[in-house]
Amino acid sequence: MSEFLACIRPDQVTEGDYLAFLNQDARPQFERHLAECEFCRRELQVYQSLDNKVRRQFEFISSPARTLCPETQHVGEYVAGMLSGLEADKLRRHLATCEWCTAEVTQMRKWLQEPDPLLEEQTVRPPDQPQSDRFDWLRRVVASLLKPHTLSYAEAGVRGTTEGLPLTFQAEELTIVLTVQPVSPRSQALNILGLVQTDDGNLDALIGRKICVSSQGREVASEALDELGNFIFENVQPPQPFDLEIVLESRIIIVPDLQMN
Repeated sequence: MSEFLACIRPDQVTEGDYLAFLNQDARPQFERHLAECEFCRRELQVYQSLDNKVRRQFEFISSPARTLCPETQHVGEYVAGMLSGLEADKLRRHLATCEWCTAEVTQMRKWLQEPDPLLEEQTVRPPDQPQSDRFDWLRRVVASLLKPHTLSYAEAGVRGTTEGLPLTFQAEELTIVLTVQPVSPRSQALNILGLVQTDDGNLDALIGRKICVSSQGREVASEALDELGNFIFENVQPPQPFDLEIVLESRIIIVPDLQMN
């Protein structure tokens, strides 16, 4: 794999460094590391995107009136049905008089239960499905572009286009970071670099999975995800726009309409 996708000093970085940076409490050593490490800047973009997504989902108004309210974790346990009968009854009584926690419960239930409009309904493969069409029955999941929130990526916010800067996409529990670059300044051939991550950090189900570049339903090139979720296509020349497809156990993740300006 290209060193472009590897941290230059992984022994000096922890997950806590990314979170501390988002909270404006980063170690000076980590800030210096970010200035030199493209991989960690990408990682930070993923953390930032996920953090903003969660904040958008839970935009509750902070107020001193909530001093006596239960913690958000406790409210979440109530929504998930994890509280005992006595604890649940106590929280229900609190909800009857608290507009803040009532809004929190409503938003949590919406976030947990609302179907994703981008997802197609899951289909089931017929018993006599020909082996040559083994991927046709899989559920298609279209990834959505997460709006960049940092100045360094401000110019990469147009869906499906890039000028060599990383773009971050979300599809269910997967985050896909992509960089599409020309092989040379005037070349039509491309290098496509990518990183696939899961919300829980478990990549076992992704190792070796097929990822391909396709255009109008025709496969142009294919690779396999490595043990870290990295992939690279070197010197490919698909018709533009093109799609990126990740073939998983029961679904295909599609990053659509990619192209170079």
